Amino acid sequence: MDLSTSVAQLSMSMSSAKFQQQLGTSVMKKAMDVNSQLALGTLEMLDKASPAAFSGDVGAIFDVRA
Repeated sequence: MDLSTSVAQLSMSMSSAKFQQQLGTSVMKKAMDVNSQLALGTLEMLDKASPAAFSGDVGAIFDVRA
C-alpha cells in the first residue's frame, strides 16, 4: 500500500464518518421536533379538559391501601 492509496482511504473514511454524524444529528433533530409537537398537543388537550366537565365528587376522595 503506497502513500497515495493510504491518503485516499483516510479521506474516504473521514468523509463517511462526517456523513454518518450529520445523518445521526438530523435524525435526532427530527425526533426532538416530533416529541415537541406531541408535548404541545398533550398540553393543549389538558387545557381543553376543564374541571367543570366532571361532577363535583370526582377526585374529592382518594382511597389508598397499602
